[in-house]
Amino acid sequence: MAFLHNTYAWLRKSHNHNRCVIVLFHHFYQSVLRVGRGKMGSLHLVTLVVVLATGYSMATVFPRPSKDENDSEYWLKLGREEIEEALLKPELTNVAKNVILFLGDGFVTTTQVTHATLAAAYAKSASRRWQCDQKMKKFGQGASACKDIARQLVEDVPGKHIKVVMGGGRQEMGAPKRDNIEDNCKRTDGRNLVRDWISHKEENGKSYAYVTTTRELRSVDTSRTEYILGLFDEIHLPYETDRDTSLDGCPHIKEMVKVAINRLKKSDDGFFLFVEGGRIDSALHITSPKRALEELLAFEEAVELALTMVNTEETLVIVTADHSHVMTMNGYPPRGNDILGVVTESEQISDGLPFTTLTFANGHGFNYSFNGNEVVRPNLTGVDTTDKDFVSLAAMPTYYDSETHGGEDVAAFAVGPWAHLFHRVHEQTHVAHVMAYASCTGPYKDCRRHAERPFNEYKILEDQVKKLPKRGSSSGTGLLNGNTFIFMVVVQILFVWKMASIH
Repeated sequence: MAFLHNTYAWLRKSHNHNRCVIVLFHHFYQSVLRVGRGKMGSLHLVTLVVVLATGYSMATVFPRPSKDENDSEYWLKLGREEIEEALLKPELTNVAKNVILFLGDGFVTTTQVTHATLAAAYAKSASRRWQCDQKMKKFGQGASACKDIARQLVEDVPGKHIKVVMGGGRQEMGAPKRDNIEDNCKRTDGRNLVRDWISHKEENGKSYAYVTTTRELRSVDTSRTEYILGLFDEIHLPYETDRDTSLDGCPHIKEMVKVAINRLKKSDDGFFLFVEGGRIDSALHITSPKRALEELLAFEEAVELALTMVNTEETLVIVTADHSHVMTMNGYPPRGNDILGVVTESEQISDGLPFTTLTFANGHGFNYSFNGNEVVRPNLTGVDTTDKDFVSLAAMPTYYDSETHGGEDVAAFAVGPWAHLFHRVHEQTHVAHVMAYASCTGPYKDCRRHAERPFNEYKILEDQVKKLPKRGSSSGTGLLNGNTFIFMVVVQILFVWKMASIH
């Protein structure tokens, strides 16, 4: 017992920056004591926690603004350090004795497939606005040497090899179905990039489907289709509140995700799917809470469906955002108050007028006036604030569609392999590092972890212990005999050695 205690104490004090295995002995030590005292019917191996680290100092260092932040190597190094720190956070599956609660957007998108978030997955561009050649011309002859984002999707690697692409943006691709649409980014080179995409697949003997409606999407046989391109509107997809739900209209994001997963999971090597509920952001920029929340609910349905279609013991699912907005819930609304409704009485509001539960710090809904004595705001009595076209009041004025992003932290929710690497406040680059580490790709492609290792080895070992014969009887409950106890200690030591060899 003294050896175990002293070894743990030495490891805790060690500042060795070489590869090491730190075994947390405390619970294991207590378990052994309980077995010896006759207070434990079986050895709970779940209390043995093994964590591995490379080059890790026990002191947590929180990054501060650095002059090196413009250097990509700075962020790569920071990402690696966060992964190494996260590896020291054990994935515990036992029952929690105590609980502490702190109150504190293949790919599918509802925006253009050439829009900023998705384009970052396949294109390199001096400007997010260079979605088609039209937007590049104002930058002069030099810009003409570059490819617009839509061309990169169709012509270059990795864009042309992406198996599933769904969203809006027929205009940028030079394949509009309607002419009565705003000029967002029309091609001036006369090219139809959808036709080029189809030609590339036919020339290479690949099966494909190009779809533009819900009816066409539902008709895709994913078992016989290698590439799917779905462009369901000229620019962004319609808001969920405005979407044509008929078969000739635009599909729900949930349907796009379903087809995408059915196609992608045919791969024996696994897949990466990027899903963006991008119209949540659009609705907030126009200070339209009704549209924003309906988009959020549609996104939630897509997440729920995805979780029923994959095995989370082998699929890491992450739900997060790239920024917040300046919408806030305020004014102590009564419990059960309509989130889109108004509060009619509040001791804290000095003008006595009703106010909406949701308001914005800035936006084109700024609407204050001076009556000669004081600044006043609109009286919302009789106003249907739940209407999709209602514009929320804002504290500062902006142009239309110019409400800004917020600056607070956003949440990251995860389930599946290595989801526990999300464990504190992280830089946003940590999300990419977790995905890479969990899937052994990118900077972590040389990992030696078993792809099919059981999700919880501890539980498996515990179940095996329960099946062992008990002392003094062939059935029932009782203490493990001395030989069995020694055997299980050896099993744990071998397991620690196995984990070290894997890493």
